Amino acid sequence: MQANIIKKAEFAGVGMWYQLIGVVLCFTIIGAIIGVPLFIIGSMKAIVYKCSNCMSKIDKGSTICPYCRSDIQ
Repeated sequence: MQANIIKKAEFAGVGMWYQLIGVVLCFTIIGAIIGVPLFIIGSMKAIVYKCSNCMSKIDKGSTICPYCRSDIQ
């Protein structure tokens, strides 16, 4: 079997918490200095890669899905 890597943004997870803290901190001037970078880091951490065959999370550079054993293109 062959599969592709699907790039998705997760709503729940570590990235969401970084984004939430970033947004809350942006309501103050000093907090905005810390909040904006936290929001950007959170959006990057929210991106996950999934196998198109079984929709399991995989590493970006994977050549074989560890769950369904499909070849990744």
